[in-house]
Amino acid sequence: MVLCVLKGGYKFCADLVEFIKILGRNSNKYLETRVEFIRLKSYLNDQSTEELHIIGNRDLSFLRGKSTRDHEE
Repeated sequence: MVLCVLKGGYKFCADLVEFIKILGRNSNKYLETRVEFIRLKSYLNDQSTEELHIIGNRDLSFLRGKSTRDHEE
């Protein structure tokens, strides 16, 4: 699972996903890759807040409790 934070993380995310695909091809293993996109907001009007808000209606609860070890074999 790759979680890309838009807009600033798009280029890095694209490069990362491509690198993961190359690693899979070079190791003869299939590395399933799923990409999700979110946008974050830390401003209310023109004032910075201490909280981050996810923009949009995307429910990210499916990520709760996940770690990189969840899919290792």
